[in-house]
Amino acid sequence: MRKLVSAGFARLKRDKIFWACLIILLLFTVVSMLNGCRQALSPDMQEYDFSLDRYYYAYCLPIGFFCSLFISLFLGTEYRDG
Repeated sequence: MRKLVSAGFARLKRDKIFWACLIILLLFTVVSMLNGCRQALSPDMQEYDFSLDRYYYAYCLPIGFFCSLFISLFLGTEYRDG
């Protein structure tokens, strides 16, 4: 079992789609947080209350999309390889 997990992680490390999904999510996170900081510091937006809940739940849809994309490709390769 240990060798199977190790082989799976080694294959995951070489997978370009996994790294592309990870980089896209990282960029989405950085852009979203910078946009939130910009809005919070803007003088005309001072009367609005900003909470972190908006940022936590904003990631549910992109994470679900990229996870479903990556998992389907990863499991499809596993099924094809036997």
